[in-house]
Amino acid sequence: MVVVAVALVLFALLLLEDRPPLPLLVYPAVLLLITVGGSGFFESKARFLLPAFPLLLPLAHAMAKARPRTAVVVTAALAGLSLGYGAYLVTIAPVPW
Repeated sequence: MVVVAVALVLFALLLLEDRPPLPLLVYPAVLLLITVGGSGFFESKARFLLPAFPLLLPLAHAMAKARPRTAVVVTAALAGLSLGYGAYLVTIAPVPW
């Protein structure tokens, strides 16, 4: 549920950016529509957002404006979080979610 909520917030930020091209708005909008409007298990909804890379453009824009030290710290923290979650899924979790 958190991943879908974050994706919706990122889409709103993408809409607020300075005139992004139409394909960069339509593609993630369709993926969000499939994710939110589709039926099925809610646990598998986040996998539909994997190809929604245009949602990361507002974050990339903010990181480009940030100080280099801040960008390195944020990138290292996210990489560490990803490493920890991946290690948890491989070693401890009975069923990956």
